[in-house]
Amino acid sequence: MRKLLAILVLATLALVPAVVSAAALMEGDFNGDGHVNIVDAMAVCQYTVDPTGAGGVLYFSPTADNVTCGDVNDDGTTNIIDAMLIAQWTVDPTGAGGILAMPLWQSPADDGMAPPAS
Repeated sequence: MRKLLAILVLATLALVPAVVSAAALMEGDFNGDGHVNIVDAMAVCQYTVDPTGAGGVLYFSPTADNVTCGDVNDDGTTNIIDAMLIAQWTVDPTGAGGILAMPLWQSPADDGMAPPAS
């Protein structure tokens, strides 16, 4: 009986999909809430004028991971261009509407990050 139970437990565990680490980064998710939306675009705008959050403009103090997630055009700087791209993505995630200037997630530059999700 114990062997059967052990086999069933192992079989069940094999069927459970791997859980992505809570620390996984998502392209465009500047505030780290697990969603890419207009709030991220707004936060990147605020970040451009208050990078440390000390000025009271940005509602949180961004970490290096936040800044990495916000740099959606992968130019090494998180700025208003990234905010514009995130805002465009929120209304045209596939680019089919002609609004999104470039995809937020591109290989190989973003291979270490999860693609954006709303």
